[in-house]
Amino acid sequence: MEKEGITTVKFPEGFSDLIEKYIKNRFNFFILDVVEVGKEKNSIEPIVYSFKTPYLYFPLEISSIVPGETNIDLFLLSKHKLNLQDTGTGLVPGLYYGYNYHPEPEKSVEDKTVQKVNEETSNIIQLELTPRQQRKISKDIDRLFWGNVYLSTLRYHGETDGLRNDLLLK
Repeated sequence: MEKEGITTVKFPEGFSDLIEKYIKNRFNFFILDVVEVGKEKNSIEPIVYSFKTPYLYFPLEISSIVPGETNIDLFLLSKHKLNLQDTGTGLVPGLYYGYNYHPEPEKSVEDKTVQKVNEETSNIIQLELTPRQQRKISKDIDRLFWGNVYLSTLRYHGETDGLRNDLLLK
């Protein structure tokens, strides 16, 4: 980290306990993405890691120890359709509302205008992609699966303490 000009790193309260939990659960490798947190809204460049595993995993609990708001949009590739209804994490499936979707304004409890979801025109995003379509996203993706894959999305928008567990899908 010194090569990058980082001389001190302050870890949030609860960080050490969470790392111990990961080690007890046999997670033996860690990659830390050090970001500077300020008052301005920022977006972090996506990071892609690939490795062979029998399940899909994304650490979320680590984000819950830093208070504040966050937006997480995960784009998942899998060989089979995934059950995204209740992951136990706080993440919800990305939805597609169709070309003719026109949300109706509705008053919420806090008297703010929110969008009413029309169940008849909303669908969970799970698209089957051919290797050719995969290469349009990235030239290396089709090498991971050898054949068609499903593209799915999961989202979270809110306070970090709403992230309950890490995402683990088998």
